[in-house]
Amino acid sequence: MDNKLNELFANVQEVEYDSMDKEDKELFSAMDELEKSGKIALRIPKSLHAELAEQARREGVSLNQYCLYKLAH
Repeated sequence: MDNKLNELFANVQEVEYDSMDKEDKELFSAMDELEKSGKIALRIPKSLHAELAEQARREGVSLNQYCLYKLAH
């Protein structure tokens, strides 16, 4: 499952950034300099959501905690 998650996240990042025009890429870079709130909105496939929720349940943690752990490792 870890490889599947890594592949999905890598593909999303590549598609999104590669599809940006020069102006959008500059805006994206400028946004990196803004203060971060610690919150993000992320749209993922329902199947991935279900898989993450099931793994979080098995680990006995919230979906948010599990996703944070996966992103950090």
